[in-house]
Amino acid sequence: MKYIILVIGLLAMGCGKTEEEKAVGEYELKNDGGSAKFVLIDNGTVELYLDDKKDEAGGTWGIVDGDIHIGDKVVGVWRINKDKSITCIAKIEDGKRIDFPKDRQMILKKIK
Repeated sequence: MKYIILVIGLLAMGCGKTEEEKAVGEYELKNDGGSAKFVLIDNGTVELYLDDKKDEAGGTWGIVDGDIHIGDKVVGVWRINKDKSITCIAKIEDGKRIDFPKDRQMILKKIK
């Protein structure tokens, strides 16, 4: 009986990871033209690699309304998919959100 109460208590408290903790990691897109990789670091910074070369244009990231927002001046809005990949669904520029049509959305696979 003690174990049942303990399990119910843990479930009620939400013993899982936060959205930020779940998002931390490396995401990659590969195609015939090359590759791109985002590394979301737990301190809120992001590193960008193009064809395995680190790009100096780093930035910040965070979770807003369940989506990952990456960038400072222009913000990419990324949806977290059930398979842990992320899809770029929109950008925010000058305070205005512009949603991308499905055929222009990029999907990056979580690799770490």
